[in-house]
Amino acid sequence: MKKSAPDQPEKKAKKDPEQKAQRKADKAAARASSSLVDKRSEKKASQKKSLKAAAKQLQKELDLRMKEVVDRIRKETKAKLKEVVKDATKRLDVDTERMFEEALHNIVRHYDGAASVAGSDSISTLAPTGTAVDTKPAAQRNRSAAGGNSRPAAAAPAPRRSRPAAGSAPRRDRKAAAPTTDNAEAGGDNEASNS
Repeated sequence: MKKSAPDQPEKKAKKDPEQKAQRKADKAAARASSSLVDKRSEKKASQKKSLKAAAKQLQKELDLRMKEVVDRIRKETKAKLKEVVKDATKRLDVDTERMFEEALHNIVRHYDGAASVAGSDSISTLAPTGTAVDTKPAAQRNRSAAGGNSRPAAAAPAPRRSRPAAGSAPRRDRKAAAPTTDNAEAGGDNEASNS
């Protein structure tokens, strides 16, 4: 439906210059306010950018400082660890040397005790390890009684070969090992006497 012709000329009627000026002023005010808002938003955007840049810079500095601290701590820890290992190695060497000396002294005492026990018939002079040593002279006497041609000097080294291995073990192992060695020798003598 088409509009009637008389309606159109009313629209084309000239407007007041005051209204025209008012509209222009309103448009200018709107532009000014929008430009102010744009300036504010631009200002905020630039502030955000500068804050982000500052935050990145601070983060870089913080990372650098953290890296320096971590490196320093690692170096200090490594140095302390080396020192601790050095001290522990020194203590271990001293303890090992002391233990070897004690083992050697014990072996020497044991052989000295065995030699003195073999030379005397007195049971009261035996040391606590003398029970193992006490059975040896009896075993040697049994050998000499069983076979007239047996050599006591040749029979003595056999137990000595087994003792250095037992010498490094605690004393209780040596006591337990000695009777089994003597029993094996006594068993070997019985076989020799049987043949």
